[in-house]
Amino acid sequence: MPETNLVSWNAILSAYSQNGDVERPKLAFSKMPEHDIVSWSALLAAFAQAGYLEDAKIVLDTMPEKNLVASNVMLSAYVQACRVEDAKSLFDGLSERSIVSWNAMLAAYAQSGDMERLKELLDQMPLHNLISWNTCLSAFAQHGQLKNAKRLFSEMVDRDIVSWSIMLGAYAQTGFVGEAEEIYNAMPQRNLVCWNSMLSGYGDSGQLSKARQLFDEMPERDIRNAAAWNTMIAAYAQSSQLESAMALFDAMKLEGIQPDANTFTVVLGGCAAAGAVAEVWRNWALLAEFGVAAIREHYSCAVDVLGRAGMLEESEEVLAAMPFVPDDVALGTLLGACWTQSDVRRGESVGGLVLEMEQHSPSRYVLLANLLATETVDRTVDVL
Repeated sequence: MPETNLVSWNAILSAYSQNGDVERPKLAFSKMPEHDIVSWSALLAAFAQAGYLEDAKIVLDTMPEKNLVASNVMLSAYVQACRVEDAKSLFDGLSERSIVSWNAMLAAYAQSGDMERLKELLDQMPLHNLISWNTCLSAFAQHGQLKNAKRLFSEMVDRDIVSWSIMLGAYAQTGFVGEAEEIYNAMPQRNLVCWNSMLSGYGDSGQLSKARQLFDEMPERDIRNAAAWNTMIAAYAQSSQLESAMALFDAMKLEGIQPDANTFTVVLGGCAAAGAVAEVWRNWALLAEFGVAAIREHYSCAVDVLGRAGMLEESEEVLAAMPFVPDDVALGTLLGACWTQSDVRRGESVGGLVLEMEQHSPSRYVLLANLLATETVDRTVDVL
């Protein structure tokens, strides 16, 4: 067969491989009168991208000539499937490795939270690039290893916007707002992620004036940055400034920003915490208006506010009407309301549902025990 025909076959095979379909690549491969390294690699990629890792490994082992590209495809597939030990076995058996191979293994250890092997591998690498540094930086930040993250960040010769954003987010999310502010002010450029991280840091620490100033200075408070509106509304709500939170929510709607499920979680949660029953239902009605399907957290807010108001029957009705299986949060909220209102009968019923769950907070046992103990004391007093 002329070489041009093999090239054509490979083009067809590669095109099929991009669509997540394995049957057509298999059929095309079987019909080819001859194969080259490109053909085998395309078939391997088809299996790997579709998640057929055992078949992909068979192709890799069957290839008459292996190359690093094919091995890296298999390695990346193992990493994406969180099969760390399979990835390590393949990596250890490679006769040659590229920066892609090393970075894939870094990603594997980062995803699995194996910080020790991550640091060992980073030290063993003959060369690094920004992907290497940022992978490790992100892993340290996500697992609360701020000292390692700070050290690595200071050692990085090259940094990009991702590097700065990771470090800023690490400080902001762990309450080190001063350090986050230093990073923010030193950044050579900023994107929406950076603005939102700093805004979140101010909001979570209760620095509302700084949060609002930053919010007002943000260059893009449009549909792409609805998260900023949610963060600022949440900051007000968490600081018990419900009026300011609702005013900003109204401003959000007036500016044409589409509220999302997170927006309503923040709004309903703030109303529930303030015991504002009417506000909860007024904003609940807006869910349908904006085409937002009520999620579990929204129902939990309704259960909470009704329970706080002593409307236990209505709270229980909302719980029963949930189109989801009630979780520990919703049940625990109602159980707490039963304890506050000394409604032992209802508390026993809700407590039974809590105990049937596979996972629940140990504090629910204590709450239920205290509630039942109240009934015991009352009965003892009646007898006396």
